[in-house]
Amino acid sequence: MYINQIYPKNILLNQAGIIKAGRVLLGKDYVIGDYKPKSMLKVNNRKVLRAKYPVIDIHFHLASLKYLTPDELVKAMTSVG
Repeated sequence: MYINQIYPKNILLNQAGIIKAGRVLLGKDYVIGDYKPKSMLKVNNRKVLRAKYPVIDIHFHLASLKYLTPDELVKAMTSVG
């Protein structure tokens, strides 16, 4: 039995694997793990303090009301728009 039959996935035991490994070592091919792209996206960061438009949160967990009075809830919602 040949060693390449025992280890069929070993890249150094077939000609294509040796060529590929050589190209990587010579810098002609890249290993995907070495690829570290730099973002070209430029954005101005700004802190959003309140909503652009007034909204009403229709998805609300009523169980949280036991720790909050209605006045506190309205105050909190008003403060964020």
